[in-house]
Amino acid sequence: MARLVPGIFLGARRSKNRTGLGCRLHSHSKPASKTPLCASLFAECVDAVKLPKGVFQLVAGPASEIGKEFLENPLCRKITFTGSTEVGKKLIEGAAKQVKPLSLELGGHAPVLVFEDTDLENAVEGTMLAKFRNTGQSCIAAIAFTCSARFTKRF
Repeated sequence: MARLVPGIFLGARRSKNRTGLGCRLHSHSKPASKTPLCASLFAECVDAVKLPKGVFQLVAGPASEIGKEFLENPLCRKITFTGSTEVGKKLIEGAAKQVKPLSLELGGHAPVLVFEDTDLENAVEGTMLAKFRNTGQSCIAAIAFTCSARFTKRF
């Protein structure tokens, strides 16, 4: 199985159940090109706990080349992807040629709405957490902000 994820916590969350059950799932993870360090540290942690060789493998490099390999290689029997709709469409097209299963989590424009009656301090605190949790590499990270005119300058 291949996992293409923006932040390694998504891959860790999704793989922990399989490895905890003793499954011999071999997983290749390709982190986002802009955030590879979290994935590298996670790979070091996996190595430190002495999981069997090959259960988790980190793949780094050009996303298009790696994606093509995952799509065309018959040893990769499933791909999961969290990211943009644009890339998701390319994966759907490539997977259709192989009839390869995909699990996709696409888009993600988590809004923050700040209304007239909002407690501004709580809104700012909550927004900072929503935006920067996991260094902003989260499918639920806030990216669209709409604020009441009352708070526009202060927010």
